[in-house]
Amino acid sequence: MEKKQPQRRTVKKKIGLVISMASTVIGLLLFIHFYWLDGISGALWELLLGDTVYSQGYREYKFRRIHEGMTEEQVLEIVGIPLFRGSYFPFVWFYSYGKPLYKDKDPWVTDSCYTQRIIFFSGGKVSKIYHDFYFD
Repeated sequence: MEKKQPQRRTVKKKIGLVISMASTVIGLLLFIHFYWLDGISGALWELLLGDTVYSQGYREYKFRRIHEGMTEEQVLEIVGIPLFRGSYFPFVWFYSYGKPLYKDKDPWVTDSCYTQRIIFFSGGKVSKIYHDFYFD
């Protein structure tokens, strides 16, 4: 009889360890899903295929604070200076882009897959916030 009790304790410890590990993994996945704007799938695409360049000081939690109706000044205060502004459309601010294809030429020619973080302005205020993973 005494030999069976240690085995039961070992089984209970193993079950407890499995439950603890499963809880940790589920918690991590939930954190990623709610922290990353594109959810788990966006985070996985970035990890597997992403070649994203972000503006200096870019942080996902800062970008998440931006909402429609904010002024350009408010956006600059929260997220900082964009990586670049659209050449033909200066009211489009890019906070991320694919890694440049050519170092010596146009720095924004890319053939990369990357995470997109873009803010559109209309009349000096945020009109649209775009985030997605871009496949090239």
